[in-house]
Amino acid sequence: MILNSKSLWGYIRMPYVLSYIKDKHKQEQKEYQEKIKKNPSLKLPTLESYRDYKDALKIKNTLSYQLGEAFIKAKKQNFFKFPIPYLKANNVNYSGGGGILWFYFVESKRIVREWRGRSKKYSL
Repeated sequence: MILNSKSLWGYIRMPYVLSYIKDKHKQEQKEYQEKIKKNPSLKLPTLESYRDYKDALKIKNTLSYQLGEAFIKAKKQNFFKFPIPYLKANNVNYSGGGGILWFYFVESKRIVREWRGRSKKYSL
C-alpha cells in the first residue's frame, strides 16, 4: 500500500488494489475451510500460542492500526449514515455505526485524542 500512496496514480489505483486483496483473501479463506473439513489436523493453532502474540497486541495499540480498524468499520456502513447524537449520548442501544463522514469528523479525532493521552501518560 505504501507504494500506491507515493503518487497521484497510486492514489487512484489504491481502491482497486484493496478490492483485489479483499477478494483474494475471501477466496483463500474458502479454500482453507475446505481443507480443514477434509483434514482437521491442518487447523492453525490458537493465536495465543504464537511467539509474537504479545508483539501483535502492542501493534494493535498503535495509532495507525486503530485508525485503520475504525476506517474499515466505517467503510462497511453507508457512506452518509450519521448516527443521531442524542441516542448515542444517552446510551440508547443504537447500532447505526457511522460511515465515512462519522469516521472523518468524529471517530478519527476521538482515537487521536485517546492515543495522545496514552502516549503522554507513558512518556513521563
